[in-house]
Amino acid sequence: MLMKTEKSIRRYVGITWRLFRGFQKVILRVGRPVILSNSYLNKIPLEKLGSKLNGWQVPIEYIKDDWICYCFGVGRDATFDMALVDKFGCQVFSFDPTPTALKYMEDLNYNNRLMHFYPWGIWKEDTQIKFYAAVSSNDSNFSVFDLHGSGDYVTAECYTLSSIMRKLNHKKIDLLKIDIEGSWYEVLKQIIKDGIQVSVLCVEFDSPVSLTRVKTIVDELTHLGLSIVSFEKNNYVFVNNSLLSESV
Repeated sequence: MLMKTEKSIRRYVGITWRLFRGFQKVILRVGRPVILSNSYLNKIPLEKLGSKLNGWQVPIEYIKDDWICYCFGVGRDATFDMALVDKFGCQVFSFDPTPTALKYMEDLNYNNRLMHFYPWGIWKEDTQIKFYAAVSSNDSNFSVFDLHGSGDYVTAECYTLSSIMRKLNHKKIDLLKIDIEGSWYEVLKQIIKDGIQVSVLCVEFDSPVSLTRVKTIVDELTHLGLSIVSFEKNNYVFVNNSLLSESV
């Protein structure tokens, strides 16, 4: 009986939390012009790579076959990762420690000469993190926050971007995709603190999210030399100003 009561409380908290997150997303949409005030929207050619639902608008004229691409967050859709390999022939490193992604990648037929999968998560420090499942079995997303009040979680190894680069012996990254649910803020703060430069950054500002946090991160990325060139729902794409200056 006690366990059932605790589960009901978690579900109630989860519903309340989802309503609050939805309200925060509305505020973000209303305040989007403030975020985009210094953007480069519609100034360079973009092409959507990957599936309709999980693809990304990227500046294809800049991406080269010698690029190193890190893609965090696979879930059940690695079409963007595979498109980078198929279209440009660059080296792609995909990361996701959640059970959904592990099963998906195990069954997926992909070019393992150019695309490499690691069951690691990304975080602000090197540690083990709990990833919470959604209530619905149809939702493949796991989060470091118990967004749905399910109470169900798995524990996985997570590292900072700097640590992962050292583990893989990479001195630089050219394209970085971060689609990791609510942990984007902590991860990006650490990347900014470490001063890691990339040519193209694709990031999903997903729950929990707020206008203040997104504005803070965008301002800090701007100071790091990145400008927004595209946005679609919660997905934002940044390009390094050193590349933009060559074509704009």
